[in-house]
Amino acid sequence: MFSTLFFAFAAVGLPILALAALAGASASRPLRVAALGVAGIGLGASYLAGADLMGRPKPARLEVFQTSSEEARIVASHYVEGRAIWLWLILPGEEVPRAYELPWSRKAAEALRRAQAEAEANGTEARIRRPFRNSKADNEDDSAPVFYAPPRPPMPKKMAE
Repeated sequence: MFSTLFFAFAAVGLPILALAALAGASASRPLRVAALGVAGIGLGASYLAGADLMGRPKPARLEVFQTSSEEARIVASHYVEGRAIWLWLILPGEEVPRAYELPWSRKAAEALRRAQAEAEANGTEARIRRPFRNSKADNEDDSAPVFYAPPRPPMPKKMAE
């Protein structure tokens, strides 16, 4: 029901409101007006910043809630050589894609392109294994392919006549 944006806004907004209430308890009228003004600006700015960030890809290294995901479907991708790889992923149990940014790697970009071409030929969607893994922290072999294409689904069985 509540999105991550709601909880982030509450985490920023509640302390701002508490500080404004403390300052508002002061006997000085100018301080009360200033506290309410700062609280209003702070709440407005935090809401606008959160709303703006919703449309931007999140760096994959900052993912906190989906770190145990074993794989994700790649809905779309885009990359700029030397800058970053952007992926729109559908995570397990989700229906809506989320945008992530991976650091640039020629090896990863080539593997992604191969997996997408193979998936198109197979009639499937490209996937990414452990999208939020940290190879150094997980002590994994960095040469293992991250992007892959699932095999072509089996043909339906013929009905007997």
